[in-house]
Amino acid sequence: MSAIPSWARVGAKVVCIDDEKATGRFIPASYRGSWDGDLVKGSIYTISAYGKHSAFPDMLCVHVSEAPRKAPFALRRFRPLVTLEDDITTYFADLLDVREPVGA
Repeated sequence: MSAIPSWARVGAKVVCIDDEKATGRFIPASYRGSWDGDLVKGSIYTISAYGKHSAFPDMLCVHVSEAPRKAPFALRRFRPLVTLEDDITTYFADLLDVREPVGA
């Protein structure tokens, strides 16, 4: 069982990285092809719920409020939205610290 990543929380903004059709042996036959066009790769969504789904007990799923259908999507289809400000603050904080040394 996989742990839910810290970024996968209600209200979090995420970016779709996989908008492929719902096909394959792990998708119930009644679901195959019915979800086409629900997600758009590169689009931003807001997580409205997360957890397991009865149809996919081994997969972490999320509901996103901007999707036309209110069924779950695999969490693997998303990554956290990182804004430029967050990116700069997180990765360049030490370089941006330009305080004068104490006693100078």
